[in-house]
Amino acid sequence: MIMFALVMNTSIPAIQKPVSTELPQVKLVVFNLSHEQEISYSGEKGSYCWQDFGCGDTGIIISNNSAILAKGSIIRFAFLDSHHDITPPDELSVATFDLHRDLKVVGATQGRTGGDVEIAAFDIEKQRHYLSDIGNHNYTLDLAPAEYVIQVEAVWHQDGDVSYFYRVSVT
Repeated sequence: MIMFALVMNTSIPAIQKPVSTELPQVKLVVFNLSHEQEISYSGEKGSYCWQDFGCGDTGIIISNNSAILAKGSIIRFAFLDSHHDITPPDELSVATFDLHRDLKVVGATQGRTGGDVEIAAFDIEKQRHYLSDIGNHNYTLDLAPAEYVIQVEAVWHQDGDVSYFYRVSVT
C-alpha cells in the first residue's frame, strides 16, 4: 500500500524587500565629440559594504587595460544594479591617483573579470588629484597627460557602498 501526505502551509508570507543578486555597477562614460556618441568603460570592483553581501576590502586596483582619453574630456558616472535600476547614489566621491607617482604596487590578483590586476597602496604624503565636478555626476578630465587610476566611491544610504577603479591614460 502506498500512502501520500499533503502538507499545507498556512502561514502568511511576510512582504520583503527584493534581494539584490549583485553589487551595483558604476560605469565611466565619455562623450566622444568626433563620433557624437557615448563610450562606456567598466571599472574594477573594489571595496564594498552591502547589506545583502557583507563587506570586502581590496586596496586600490590597477587594471592591465587603460582607457585612452583626451585632456579636457567630460566624463560622467552611470549606475546600474538589480535593486535600484539606475538610481544614482546618495553620495559620490571621486579621487584620482597618478599611476606612476602616487601608487605603490603591493600585490597581484589573477582571474578577475577584466583580466589580471595589481593591488596598490596610496602614498599619503603625495598630493591627491581632483577632477572638476561640473554637477550631476559629470567631471572635467583636467589632468596633465599621464596615466591615472580614478577611484569612485558610491554610497546608497539604505543599502551600502561600493567602489570602482578605472585606469585611464590622459593624452
